[in-house]
Amino acid sequence: MTWINLEEGSLASLIAGLYTLYAVVDVNAIPPQVFIEVAKQVAKYLPEWDYDALSFEDWIKYNLLIYPKEVFTDDEIEAYKENTIYVEMELGNVTLIATGEVILI
Repeated sequence: MTWINLEEGSLASLIAGLYTLYAVVDVNAIPPQVFIEVAKQVAKYLPEWDYDALSFEDWIKYNLLIYPKEVFTDDEIEAYKENTIYVEMELGNVTLIATGEVILI
């Protein structure tokens, strides 16, 4: 495995590109600030990440959820708030939730 250092904006771009590819979502459907906030939160866990258990790419593909708040029940939202990554952002006429559990060593 080769380690690279990424700035926050580059990490956000990587997450945005992979997420929109895997989720088949138009990249313009999710504002960049959501990906920037996810990158801020996830960056602190990267040195401890258990890449043998789950690659970063697979985490984005299978664990990262980004949806309008309205699609979740109150119980789901409360459960998601316990995840390692939880972002709730009011953006114009929609509130988006981004969440995922990080697997650490």
